[in-house]
Amino acid sequence: MDNLNVRVHGSISLDRNVRFFGQVDGDLTISPGHNLELHGRVGRDLIVEEGASATVYGVVGRDVVNKGGSVVVKEAAGRLDDEQDAIVPGVLPKSC
Repeated sequence: MDNLNVRVHGSISLDRNVRFFGQVDGDLTISPGHNLELHGRVGRDLIVEEGASATVYGVVGRDVVNKGGSVVVKEAAGRLDDEQDAIVPGVLPKSC
């Protein structure tokens, strides 16, 4: 798993396993077959594609959208949109 600590002015799609410590101003999408540990901040949506996985230790400004992957939320997210009933909340999101 690669460590990544950058600021992205816009959206990004990751197609590798990443431990992310930076900031994305837009959406962050994790591609199928890859894992994300989010320790940083996503300004808009975190999108987890089918077959991907994400663990959220950081902050998601809007929604965590699960399109068939595996998601564990340890910190704050705007809203959980679980299309496949696969989100396991470690801590309730701030909207609950």
